[in-house]
Amino acid sequence: MSPVSTLHGRGPEGGHLLGFLCTLGTLAVLDRSAPWVRPRLHWSEAGVWRPVWTLDGAIDEEGLIDLLHQALREGSTGPEFTDLGPSLSKLDVDRFRAFAAKAAETSTPARRRWADFAAAYGVAVGDRFHETPLHMHNLGQLRFFKDVLELVQGTGRDHLRKALFEPWRYDDPQPTMRWDPVDDRRYAYRADNPSDSKIAPIRTVRGANLLAIEALPSLPVVPQSRSSPAIGFRKQGSEWVVRWPIWTTPITLRVIESLLRHPDVAAAPESHQRLRRLGVAEVFQARRVEPRYRSFTLAEALLGSS
Repeated sequence: MSPVSTLHGRGPEGGHLLGFLCTLGTLAVLDRSAPWVRPRLHWSEAGVWRPVWTLDGAIDEEGLIDLLHQALREGSTGPEFTDLGPSLSKLDVDRFRAFAAKAAETSTPARRRWADFAAAYGVAVGDRFHETPLHMHNLGQLRFFKDVLELVQGTGRDHLRKALFEPWRYDDPQPTMRWDPVDDRRYAYRADNPSDSKIAPIRTVRGANLLAIEALPSLPVVPQSRSSPAIGFRKQGSEWVVRWPIWTTPITLRVIESLLRHPDVAAAPESHQRLRRLGVAEVFQARRVEPRYRSFTLAEALLGSS
């Protein structure tokens, strides 16, 4: 009988948006580049929710890092990161339509990475491009893809190991995709400009940001009449709110994507019992705030298990 490996993450936390995206992105990279290991994911509670990856074959932590590093290097110069210019900010709708059409034309069932990223970036509705709520570069910051490429090209094996199998120390320099609540550095109560602070410069977990980018295709933008949310997002007043589930049985990426779309996840916490029957132990919620620069709040546990 073939061996099965169970690898426990010690860095990402399920109740943390960047931690969740980083964990999901890890699974997505494995699903795309090493399908023979049949990657599955669940969460284990040990004070906080930590990820557990289940893989076919004898694969240890270093073997997992090798698979991830090789796959991320091979996908570093694809058109999904290079053909839309520097940013999603104020993107010309015709340019996005041409980008999405070319992605669709070249897509096949086995090669759909470009098309999946196009769906994650946003959607063209009429004469307007609706960007994903996960686009955090506002106030004219034309650097979304600049930051993506810097992360792709400057992240090594050690960064990936630190992100997945070590407590997060926040000792890496920018860029950050601003999906981490610690990126909420408001100016009013600080001694200097938080965006360029000499007293407390911005530090991040570089490998977590890179792996989180790989989770974007699992959260495509869905066109609607009044707003165009990504999967998991909804409007609450004038703010975007994102919800994500935590489950305790190993499942594949496709099953996870179905769970992210499940109406009972969006309706939590009203549907506790139905969620429990689905194997969902918790649902977390975070808000996107825009005091000046976009950032996410700390997550709230809606089912009360954490």
